[in-house]
Amino acid sequence: MGLVRDSSKVLSVLEELDGKQIITKVNCKIQVPVRYMSIELGQIGVDTYTLGCLAIILEDDTYAVLNVNALLELDPYKTITTKVDDVEYYEFYFTAGDAVFKDTTVIKREDIMFAMFNEFVFKGKIPWYMGYEDLGKLFDTSSEYAGSSIANSAETIEFIASMLTRGKDDRDKYLRSIIRSYKETTNDKIAYVPLMSVFYSVHNTVNRLAGSYFDNGITSSLVNPTDKVGSIEKILRT
Repeated sequence: MGLVRDSSKVLSVLEELDGKQIITKVNCKIQVPVRYMSIELGQIGVDTYTLGCLAIILEDDTYAVLNVNALLELDPYKTITTKVDDVEYYEFYFTAGDAVFKDTTVIKREDIMFAMFNEFVFKGKIPWYMGYEDLGKLFDTSSEYAGSSIANSAETIEFIASMLTRGKDDRDKYLRSIIRSYKETTNDKIAYVPLMSVFYSVHNTVNRLAGSYFDNGITSSLVNPTDKVGSIEKILRT
């Protein structure tokens, strides 16, 4: 897309008004996946809300990523849909002086955490604007904005993020096992897989066949047979 990530520049054009709204000093747009609206992570209508995991993009193709574990109310003058890597996104447009975020007060909803965990972790559906580091910090604001303790152990969330992140050319390999430096964690070198994927997240034949997705488990076992006996398999064989 030719976009350049520059959080400081984007922050410099946003301003809090009377402690109630966030306005923009320049024209900008916000992008979020269309699917947010079908999984209780947003709504479009007279009142427009979206999960605070979004991209704010300026006209000079500079962008920043916001990460707030809550639904934020937007006030765009125009909304369209576009595609990025064959995934549909909503684009919300704002002109200079508009309130981008209509109200800085949000409602704490712990139930939003399940929808987020299901979308990003279990299904592995990561928006284009999120990077490797963003995924590890995805739930950092859960306590403050959602009243959830899901991120009390940062190490656990970061470990899960490392399990989802694979090499773009070989999704069977964890990213951490094939890169030589942190510079190689850019989005053009990585891919994300669902935690619930029988193909990529389960590496033992017994576990593949014993799970809820038997057909997929058989296919995965035939395509990627294991050459080591797991601990459960050892017990079953004794």
